[in-house]
Amino acid sequence: MHPDPDLHRALLAASRITTTEAVRGYEMAQDGCLPASGFARFFEMMRWELGRRGVIADDAMPKRGVVRAQTHVYGAPLRFPDTWTGRTHLVHVGGSSLHYGHDITSARGHVVVRARTVIVLLDAQGRPATVPPYLRAYADTALETPAPLTAEAVDWTGTAQHQVVVRQSDQDSFRHVNQARYIDFVDDARRAVGLPDIRSLSVSYEREALAGDTLQVELREVAEARHAFRMVRESDGVVVNQGVIAT
Repeated sequence: MHPDPDLHRALLAASRITTTEAVRGYEMAQDGCLPASGFARFFEMMRWELGRRGVIADDAMPKRGVVRAQTHVYGAPLRFPDTWTGRTHLVHVGGSSLHYGHDITSARGHVVVRARTVIVLLDAQGRPATVPPYLRAYADTALETPAPLTAEAVDWTGTAQHQVVVRQSDQDSFRHVNQARYIDFVDDARRAVGLPDIRSLSVSYEREALAGDTLQVELREVAEARHAFRMVRESDGVVVNQGVIAT
């Protein structure tokens, strides 16, 4: 816990947020529901607000972070003109990482999604930065978060079922593909092979992709209604991200 009372109050405010928002019509996918990537964007919106508070609160905090991994478990759809209430709480602090728990509840009281996101903090040189140890006191360990989906010994064939050419509009303010866009890419790939809607997903972000890159997306069935996926950069064979979806 920070010894400065003013910083303590500010850091507490920067560790959790609850917000109520309206679903906007332009956020809907072609099936009339919010897509999986839409939830990732809602979570990111809440984390940016926490980051705004944290930057003001503590000059010792690293000012940049990247999403390293996330897991979503979907419980009910969101549609226009629904409203939703979302919570994002800091739930765990690692040596260089912040783990956030998220949930979204509809106005009818249905839990729409539960999620967990891991952020790695970076220093000015883009290397993992040390988290101030007193930040651990601000973690809420009671918020329920899902465990990552797993798949053992995936037999990758190297045969892609979907291809993505990264566009300038896929990049965010950090000039690489935004984390939510990768979820769009996964969703497009599962549609390409005729899989049902995604019920839950886990994704691990391994490398960045930039405008002009071509990504080859491969899916492999690893259990009933469960597929592993990976995205490989065509130019050098590097795995950009990988994970598991349940349908």
